[in-house]
Amino acid sequence: MNRAHSSPVRRGFTLIELLVVIAIISVISGLVIPGILEARKRAAIIKCASNLKQIYTFALLHSEHRGRGAFPIGSGKAPSAHESLGELFRYESKNLDPEVLVCDASDAAKPEVARKGESFTLAAESCPFAWTMRRLKNSADRQPLGSDKYVDGFVDEDGSHSGHSGGMNVLYTDGSVVFVMAEELDPETMLPPGLTR
Repeated sequence: MNRAHSSPVRRGFTLIELLVVIAIISVISGLVIPGILEARKRAAIIKCASNLKQIYTFALLHSEHRGRGAFPIGSGKAPSAHESLGELFRYESKNLDPEVLVCDASDAAKPEVARKGESFTLAAESCPFAWTMRRLKNSADRQPLGSDKYVDGFVDEDGSHSGHSGGMNVLYTDGSVVFVMAEELDPETMLPPGLTR
């Protein structure tokens, strides 16, 4: 066999082959990435609902042992959410994981605590939840007890806030957590009735 007439050995891809591969990857990522982003949003909603359920468990224990049958509430007329939840965490912080005070969609700062079991003070900027502004018994009919602090894009005197898109998790006095659409909330406060930030 004469080597002078043999075809050259082909190495690598042609430009057309590379462009076809890039186009295929672009189409696949265009189909997959929106699904991944939607799954992340859904996971944040579920995690937040789980945190609200854990807070409910501590609030129910507090109501039975220290609250005379009522969920924790701050002092004064219409206390803020961080004051009311602060009452709960003052007594339960040794057993409470600070991660329950984190909502991935919220712009609330993470509470400063060195490690689980150490007490901490809840401030307005580190509280990602709204809470009831009046005394509620743990035997009350199904009423809103707590919720996420903001719906995504809510604007007040402090500026624009982040939260879950299209609605918020609402914790009820029976321990259930429901995702409530923004259209069902008070248009002024974007909160369920009876709750405060």
